Amino acid sequence: MDTNERIWAALRANGLPSASQRDADTLGQGWSARREAFLMPTNARIRDLIIEHADLLREADFPAPLRDFCAHVASCEALLAESEEGGAGVGKRPATHIRHPGSDFVQYVCLSFAQLKGEQQRLLSAQSW
Repeated sequence: MDTNERIWAALRANGLPSASQRDADTLGQGWSARREAFLMPTNARIRDLIIEHADLLREADFPAPLRDFCAHVASCEALLAESEEGGAGVGKRPATHIRHPGSDFVQYVCLSFAQLKGEQQRLLSAQSW
């Protein structure tokens, strides 16, 4: 996940339009190439890991930040497939149908990981060798 956050920060620092100005027209082909080459492969892998290991989640229900992230990735995949099939061209479609959950997702993942590592350390410390 850190990889995508770093790429995203670099794209914003190098002229990616603000969220309110972002659509297929303002992003252009350069955005599509970056999304397909850098962001989507990692996003798809993160989504797959979430789904494959959902049984390890602490919550009884699937957490909203994870659900929103998975929906965002599916939305992007649908738009990419549409583009590959010669569907709506640039300027006639949104950058995505479902927005990335942003900081809610990042915070959830970071907090959950920290809690998991804390629990792991507690269990290892309590274990008698």
